[in-house]
Amino acid sequence: MPRPLSKFAVRSLMLLLMLGAMVLCFLLVFVFPIVRQHTIADHLNSHGVKVEWETSGSPWVEKYLGSYWSTEVVSVRVRGKENTQEWVSWLPGLRSLRQLTIVGSRLKDDDLRYVAGLTQLECLDIQENAITDKGLAYLKSLHNLQTLIHSEPVGRDGIDILAALPSLKMEYLKVNQVAAHDLKRFKQLSEIRQLDISHPVGDDWATAMAVCTNLQALDLTDASLSDQQLIAIVQANPLTMLYLTDVPVGESILPFLHGRTELTRLGLMRTGVSYEKMLEHLGTKAGYILLSDNAIMLLDYGETGRQLHWEGELPIEKIGALEYCQECIHLRVQGESYQGCDLSFLCEMPLLEGVTFGFPLTDEDLKAISRASKLKDIQLTGPQQVTPQGIAYLRNLPQLESMDLYDAGLTDAHFKGIGEIRTLNRFSVFVSKITSNGMAHLCQLQSLERLSLYDCESLDDAALPHIAKLNSLSGLQFKNVPITDQGLPCLYGMPNLIYVSLDETNCTAEGEQALDKMLPSYIHEGDPYFFEP
Repeated sequence: MPRPLSKFAVRSLMLLLMLGAMVLCFLLVFVFPIVRQHTIADHLNSHGVKVEWETSGSPWVEKYLGSYWSTEVVSVRVRGKENTQEWVSWLPGLRSLRQLTIVGSRLKDDDLRYVAGLTQLECLDIQENAITDKGLAYLKSLHNLQTLIHSEPVGRDGIDILAALPSLKMEYLKVNQVAAHDLKRFKQLSEIRQLDISHPVGDDWATAMAVCTNLQALDLTDASLSDQQLIAIVQANPLTMLYLTDVPVGESILPFLHGRTELTRLGLMRTGVSYEKMLEHLGTKAGYILLSDNAIMLLDYGETGRQLHWEGELPIEKIGALEYCQECIHLRVQGESYQGCDLSFLCEMPLLEGVTFGFPLTDEDLKAISRASKLKDIQLTGPQQVTPQGIAYLRNLPQLESMDLYDAGLTDAHFKGIGEIRTLNRFSVFVSKITSNGMAHLCQLQSLERLSLYDCESLDDAALPHIAKLNSLSGLQFKNVPITDQGLPCLYGMPNLIYVSLDETNCTAEGEQALDKMLPSYIHEGDPYFFEP
C-alpha cells in the first residue's frame, strides 16, 4: 500500500475509533442512565410506589428531544406497603433522587445499603420501620442529607453517625440508653424541637440539656431527674408538650406547671405526684374528666385547652378529691375497681352536666347522683344493681334531658320510674327485659324527641301504640327488636317523626315504604338527618 494511502487509512481508523468512543461515552453518560431511570420508575410504579419527576438540563433538550430525555426522578414515596424487598434494591439507579419516603413498610437495616449511594439525597423519611443504629451506619456517605425523619430509638453509635453528617438538621430525635457525653457529641441537639429520651445512663444526663432552647415537645421515660432540673428545662424551652413516665419528680413542680399555660399536653405517669395534689393544682379548670383504673385524663375546655394524663396509685376512697375540679362539665368513670366508691362528691361539682359510669351502681349511688342538680345527661354501661326505687331518685333532677342505659337489666318496673322523669328528650336502652306493657310508662314523656331501643327482644308490635302517643318524637331507632309490618301502621301520622331505623327487625322494605308515605315529615335513612342514640 502506498505510504500516503497508508497514512489515510490510519487516520480514518483513528477518527472512527474516536467517534465510536464519543458515541459510547454519550450512551453511557446520557442515554443508558435515562433509559434505566425510566425502567426503574416503571418497576416502582408497578409495586405501588409513587415517583415524582422534575425537568433538568438544557431547555433545548426538552424542546427537540422531548420530556423523556429532559426529566429525572427526584422523589420516591411509599407508605404502608409490605413488598419493600421487591423494589428497594432498584434504588441505586436513581442517582438524582433528592427525597425518599418509606414509611411503615417493613424496611430493614440491611435495606438501607441501597440508599448509601444516593449522594444527592436531601430528605429521608424512614419512620415506623424497625431501623437500628446498624442501619443508620449506611447513611455515612450522604453528605447532602438535610432532613432525617426516624421514629425508632437511636443509641450511642447512632448518635455518632448522625453527628458526623455535615448538612443534617433534625427536628425530632428519639434516643435510648445514652449518657450525657453521648448527647453532647450531637451538635444538632440545640436545634431539636421534639426530643424523646428513654432510660438515659447516669445521673448527670440532664446536664447535656443545657444547650436545648427550641424544644416544643419532651418525652422522658425512666430518667433520673430532680424537680429543679425539670423546671430549668421547661423554663428554657417553648414547650407545648411534656410527658414524664417513671421519672421521680415530686409535687413541688405542680405550682410551676400550673402557670405554664402554653403547656397544652402534659403527662405524669408513675411519678412522685399524687392523685390528690395533681387535682388540687392542675384539675381546677378541667371541663372533661375520664377516670379509669389507676389513671385519669383531664381536658380543659378553657383558653389553654390543656390535656393532662396521670397514672399512679388511685385508692377508691380518695375519689372524692375530684371536688377540686370545680369547672368539670362531664365526668366519665370506668373500671370495676371503682365499684362501691362514694359518689357524694358529685354535688360539690357545681357545673357538672353529664356523667358516665362503667361499673355496677346501687340505689345509694343513684341517690348521690340525684343530688347533682345541674345534671342533664346520664349514661350507665354494663350490668347494674339498681332497683326501680333507685331509678325513681332520678326524677329529682330538674334538668335531666338525656339518658343512655347499656345492658342495665331494666324491667317494666324500672320503666315506671323512667316515665316519671318528665324532662327527658332523649332516651336510649341497650339490652333490656322491657315488655310491650312496660312501654306504656313512657307515654308520660311528652318532651321525648329521640328514642332508641336496642336488643329488647321481649318487645313486639304491642309496644308501637304506646310509642305513637309520644307526640314530640322526631327520631326512632329499633335494632334487634322483633316488631313486624303489622305494627307499623300505629306510627302513621305521627306529627314530628322524621327518622325511623328498623335495623334487624322483622319489618320488610315494603312495610318501611308504606311508613314513608304515611309520615308527613319522614326522610330516608340516607338523608342528612343526624340521629345519635
